[in-house]
Amino acid sequence: MQATPSPAGNGDLFRTIRVADYKPLEIPEPGTPCYVCGKKGSWFVEKLTAERRARPRGQQDARRICQSCHAAAVKAEQSAKQPLPGTVDVSRCTRLTANVGKCSICGLEKAVWADPSDVGVHLCEHCYGREVRERRGMGI
Repeated sequence: MQATPSPAGNGDLFRTIRVADYKPLEIPEPGTPCYVCGKKGSWFVEKLTAERRARPRGQQDARRICQSCHAAAVKAEQSAKQPLPGTVDVSRCTRLTANVGKCSICGLEKAVWADPSDVGVHLCEHCYGREVRERRGMGI
């Protein structure tokens, strides 16, 4: 879980969300306030998780969040999930054209790069880019 700072400038309000607990709304709700920042315009809804079921009866309604709070939470969780140095060889990765699932590292976004060896590593753009930058920084 990541404490997501409020992108709307409401600095005293920090609400913790897990990106995996939310799914996109089929139809965005422009009048519904975001659970994290309070601004109107919700694009994601909370799934029915064990944590949601454990809340008191009056608080079990699905929370909704806006795009900017979701993006901030995704970025925070992706930054927190890093593989051990040298475990992913991005020099062998190839671009994918078919949908193979989610990223092996963060598990949040669609995988668009894959290691063709038997390892089965699939990377999203963010994780691939981070590994490439780290590789360049090490002079490899």
